[in-house]
Amino acid sequence: MALSSIVRMPVPAILPPAIRLTSLTGSQRYPHSSALFCTVKHSNLSLHGSRKSKAGLSVRSSKSKKQPSPDESLLRVLESEISKAAVEESDGYTVVNSSSVSSTPCLDEQVPKNLPFKIQDNPGQQMIMLTREYKGETINVEVYTPAEDEDEDEDEDEYEDEDENEEEEVEEAKSHKGEDEDEDDSVDDYESRIPLAVKVSKKSGPSLEFGCTADLDGFEIDYLSIKDPENAQEDDIAYQGPKFSDLAEDLQDALYKYLEIRGFNDNTARFLHDYMTSKDRKEYTIWLKRLKKFVEE
Repeated sequence: MALSSIVRMPVPAILPPAIRLTSLTGSQRYPHSSALFCTVKHSNLSLHGSRKSKAGLSVRSSKSKKQPSPDESLLRVLESEISKAAVEESDGYTVVNSSSVSSTPCLDEQVPKNLPFKIQDNPGQQMIMLTREYKGETINVEVYTPAEDEDEDEDEDEYEDEDENEEEEVEEAKSHKGEDEDEDDSVDDYESRIPLAVKVSKKSGPSLEFGCTADLDGFEIDYLSIKDPENAQEDDIAYQGPKFSDLAEDLQDALYKYLEIRGFNDNTARFLHDYMTSKDRKEYTIWLKRLKKFVEE
């Protein structure tokens, strides 16, 4: 019966008086403790939410910044490229014989005083014309800006098919090129070749046309053809002779001498190589500026 009474008694009744007093007084002393906890918790949540809100606002504001249009981006790239090209142009020389250049020269290259040709150079064109008279003959030389080396593209295709050992050999060969800085500076000049055509005409009858290439070493004759102005339509089917390299050596030497006495020699070829390399850079700058002007309008 006593055990049954104890079981039915409420839990606080069976606790010692000290514990009941402590529990009671604690609750009475801090009646707002739970409310304070809720307030602090709510404050923390509000602060966290505020930070998230600010972060989201920052992301949205960064996204809302105006992005440059494709045209504006293109103009920026063009301006940068024009600046780079202008630096390359600063390597030119001062004209010492401007009377040899007719029309409006587009560059400031040094023309040799003993150059027997008149230079016709029109800005915006990829070629120049050299002319002179020699003992009743008219000699015209058409000179073009540097041509891309076709062999270079073929070499790139071959490198793709080579195995790792061959690639290492190529890289090793390239590393040797960097040993001499002076040699590196002239690599591009030696690799570029200037195509040109020398045409020797008389007052009447056919003319001789020499197809040549010029570089810093001089010039080489690639082919020789005979042109008949009266039968221009038949030139395409006319026999053009063998390859120049297949001609007898003494005949090749005689043809080189034939051009040299008419004023076209290695010195002229080297000058034209420098001249056209400089013209190519300047024409590129002109082209960039024209492109920029078109985009701006």
